Amino acid sequence: MAIFEVEESSQKIEAQKHLYLQRVHQFYNDIQNWLKDENLCFTTQPTEIYEELGHYVVPFLSIKTAAGKLLAEMKPIGASAIIGEGVIEVIGCFDNDFMTYMRVGEPTITDPFSGVKRPIYDGIDVDGWYWDYRLDNHSHLIANKTSLLEIMTWVNDYEFV
Repeated sequence: MAIFEVEESSQKIEAQKHLYLQRVHQFYNDIQNWLKDENLCFTTQPTEIYEELGHYVVPFLSIKTAAGKLLAEMKPIGASAIIGEGVIEVIGCFDNDFMTYMRVGEPTITDPFSGVKRPIYDGIDVDGWYWDYRLDNHSHLIANKTSLLEIMTWVNDYEFV
């Protein structure tokens, strides 16, 4: 491999990690805006990721009630993902689940009979963080307070009033 190819590959990796960090930060800002009227406490702390793209530091978000009860932790897993462009684990007291950053029309598969390339998942209408809801086998865009509270309730069984 030529030096130029190694540098180009390294630049692509750094760009991919940077894009993932931007998406995580934006998502955390969205979460805090959606839940601003819920009287919750948000704390972030740096956590390290070791993955295919290398080692880097990302923010880990904890969401607690004003009384200190943990509702959810958002733990970034990494920018490399088989089906998307990044994963965040949502951890609660009773369960955990995953959100994947999906882009419209991706990933794709080629139909073995027709040879036509098509998206693997239906319902990915906008780029964003999706939760693959276990009960109905559909991916749900986490794009507002209601959808965020659904996944937080799933992992923690906490009823938001």
